[in-house]
Amino acid sequence: SLSFLDFKKHKPDANVKIAAQEENADYSGVIVRKGDPELVAAINKALADIKADGTYKKISDTYFGQDVSK
Repeated sequence: SLSFLDFKKHKPDANVKIAAQEENADYSGVIVRKGDPELVAAINKALADIKADGTYKKISDTYFGQDVSK
């Protein structure tokens, strides 16, 4: 999860380990008001743009120590 990756980045020597993993447990979302398709489209486009130009990976590496877009 993003929370665990952030914790391990800040405390790499912490004596913790992952006991179990769920393949689809790392999804995140954005909450928007129902009935605003223009906003949803703008958010989706912005995410696609930063993934395409490498910004998303750079942010992932900076804050989580790995590419979390996969």
